[in-house]
Amino acid sequence: MEDFGKMLHRLREERGISLRKLASLSGVDHSNIGRAEKGQGGLSEQSVTYLDSALRADGELVEAYRASSGHEGRRGPAQRGARHDPEDLVRRRILIQQAVTALAAGTAGPALNAIRHGLVSSVTGREPGDLDVDEWEQIAHDYGVAYFTEQPAALIRNLAAELADLQGELNLVPDEEDIVHKGLSRSAALLAAVMAMSLVNVGEFQQSRLWWRAARQTADASRDPAVRIWVRGHDAMHALYDHRPLRAALARAGEALAIGGTTAYSGSGEALGAQAQTLALFGRADEARTAVSQLADLYERLPGDVTQDQGTIYGYPETRMWHSTSYVHTYLGDTAPARAAQESALTLYPIGRVRARAQVQLHTARCLVLDGHLDDGANHALAVIDAVPPEHRTAMVLGVGHKVYNAVPSSERTRPTVAGLREILALPAGTAAQ
Repeated sequence: MEDFGKMLHRLREERGISLRKLASLSGVDHSNIGRAEKGQGGLSEQSVTYLDSALRADGELVEAYRASSGHEGRRGPAQRGARHDPEDLVRRRILIQQAVTALAAGTAGPALNAIRHGLVSSVTGREPGDLDVDEWEQIAHDYGVAYFTEQPAALIRNLAAELADLQGELNLVPDEEDIVHKGLSRSAALLAAVMAMSLVNVGEFQQSRLWWRAARQTADASRDPAVRIWVRGHDAMHALYDHRPLRAALARAGEALAIGGTTAYSGSGEALGAQAQTLALFGRADEARTAVSQLADLYERLPGDVTQDQGTIYGYPETRMWHSTSYVHTYLGDTAPARAAQESALTLYPIGRVRARAQVQLHTARCLVLDGHLDDGANHALAVIDAVPPEHRTAMVLGVGHKVYNAVPSSERTRPTVAGLREILALPAGTAAQ
């Protein structure tokens, strides 16, 4: 195998990247990169992981590092105590700052990629440490609450900082069978999924798909079926909003339901709801209605702590069932049962759940259009979107708005009311009309 230092130099030259540029992309000090290229060491395996990601080496650079260091399959001495290593802390903070700056400029991909890559690679950490699993579970819980109310862009910035720290914690865990490793992986999966959801909200669809992958990998590392199902259920649901093929949503929902078997989990409800909604979009009406009936049956079997959890994204309260039911009947054109489901959902949704309430109200607007009340439907949709604070006018909310517009016959889209709806939908997520 090619020497690590030579490979590092070759990859950098092939990509036309200077030492300082690579340092900026990876968060690794440029002088340490230069010494490594000369075979003088100075890099930890975690730093090499970031370099591998920045150079798009698909793991080859990490393999070369391990081979050159003579410790394939385990972490080297430089990794021990990494949690307290000043350079490691500085590097992770640089990555966080890059992610924040890039997000503001709309180019968050590379910085978020580096954090995500490190998180996934951390799943195979080998060094022990004094880690507080309960603390990370509380952090994950807090973000499950914040998801409903905090601005998505701010949530992404905060999550980037948390995940950068958590990947350092995971690096210190002895092995994948260790109870601490599993506990931290559980929290990592939940946080990575909230990151993916938030990226969908701001319209960063490609990044969100990568983070869903990271969430699935860390969920699998936790060996917790509830987490594995929950991540896949929400992945399936969000696939309906991030421009993925419908078959991808159906496949992910199927994975979640297969893992759960006959046991009812919170994620089972989300997966079955996503399956029903996808079938409705496919036009497979009988199957979609059957799935809605199955969802109602499953809801009755869910534990009380799951159905009563209205405050975090991790539960499956009655509102979620009615939301999915409204979606299915709306897109099948069954406007009477759709309106009944909408009334139930809006009665139960807390006033503070602005985005979810707006989506259900937009289902109502689409029903008005389908029933031939074009101006009323367009006006209702416009009023709903206009009432949503700009910072919560997410890609998911606007996506449902587009479905209202698309329900209007092409020949009727010159109506002033419909033109007004089209105008507000043309704005990027998170912005207001002038």
